[in-house]
Amino acid sequence: MVEIEAKIKLSEGEFQRIFQILGKPDFRKQKNAIYQIGETFFRIRDQENKTFITFKGKRQDKKLNCREEIEFSISPNDHVEDFFLALGFSNPFVYVKNAYQATTETEILLK
Repeated sequence: MVEIEAKIKLSEGEFQRIFQILGKPDFRKQKNAIYQIGETFFRIRDQENKTFITFKGKRQDKKLNCREEIEFSISPNDHVEDFFLALGFSNPFVYVKNAYQATTETEILLK
């Protein structure tokens, strides 16, 4: 699958208008760990007692964030990061964000 992602900066008014249309948001916390390999990377995402591993390929477009994506879920496990460290990856970039998924094709993120 190829994911196409566009990030758009909104004013506070525009942001509030979106939620008038979509309804009250139910944000969920996501913890992400990124393991970089040149222009590609693996992401481990923990959200609501679920763990997802995603491979993100090289960017294919300069304007839109368009890249190959392979994602699968696994049982939540404290050893996933240990697995990547055992493969020789080190020092992941870790961040937490709040996300609201309006539909299966639309996701709104708050930084």
